[in-house]
Amino acid sequence: MGIVAVAGGTGGLGKSVIEQLKHHGHHHKVFILGRAAPSKPAPDSPEFLQVDYTDVDSLVKALQEREIDTVVSTINLETEAGTQSQLNLITAADKSQVTRRFIPSEYVSLIDEDRADSGPGMGGWIPNAKALRGTNLEYIRISIGLFSDYFGMPYVKSNLKPFCFLLDVRRKIAAIPGTGDEKFTLTYSEDLARYIVRLLDDQSKWPEIGLLSGSDISVNELIACAEKVTGSRMNVTHDTVEKLDQGEVTVLFHPEEIPKEEFKPVLAGLCKMIISGACLLPNDHRRLDKRYPEISLTSTEAILARAWGGRG
Repeated sequence: MGIVAVAGGTGGLGKSVIEQLKHHGHHHKVFILGRAAPSKPAPDSPEFLQVDYTDVDSLVKALQEREIDTVVSTINLETEAGTQSQLNLITAADKSQVTRRFIPSEYVSLIDEDRADSGPGMGGWIPNAKALRGTNLEYIRISIGLFSDYFGMPYVKSNLKPFCFLLDVRRKIAAIPGTGDEKFTLTYSEDLARYIVRLLDDQSKWPEIGLLSGSDISVNELIACAEKVTGSRMNVTHDTVEKLDQGEVTVLFHPEEIPKEEFKPVLAGLCKMIISGACLLPNDHRRLDKRYPEISLTSTEAILARAWGGRG
């Protein structure tokens, strides 16, 4: 049995990890770390520990008092505050006399901490990866490409916030960056949560990098699959590399908290990553399904069929 703390376990991916721990990790003692306790926690929710991520000493105390041996972080690294929160949590875990393992919130394309242009081009992934490398912690950084959940919302189970890009099946529209033939990796968040729980049960040394892929797929293949499932044609627009270089991109959706004109260069950058192949994970020994073949992965085709079959 391990004593596990899930940072950010009240929503998003963290909530999925907690749910999977309830199903498959009941032998672990689980805590949720967060800034503010939920107003209406679930009756069977693990104990919530309210923490101040700006105070490393108090984080060390929280970890040591509960004898937490493993930290799973699902903190959002897109913001400066989130980046610093995980950096402080890494420092605290390294200082803690009882904490020995750490799964950081990375869960994007493959990050090379020695290259400034690696990753999404924003957020705190690189400094956090560098910080982990300088600790005595055992850790595994998990890359998943992009989440396939977004193409099945709202009809597939997901705790992620909605995000629609490349394809909007409901409105039958799609935006193809470049040729549309470049492959990228998509992974279902529920599968990621299951693999995290499996890693917690694995007492052998973790690899420093773990890769997960539900599908390695192109945008053209994604659209073709949606058309097959729904029996309807998608209305397609094309965004050339030249257009993307100018920050112009077809926006199918943008988060309410971000003005559209601020969101466009971020989305254009993501599309350029897909075109460059940066969102395609290597198919090598680092793929976790090779380590744990007993856990099946959900393909993007299965996500689309589950969500949109019969809804054409």
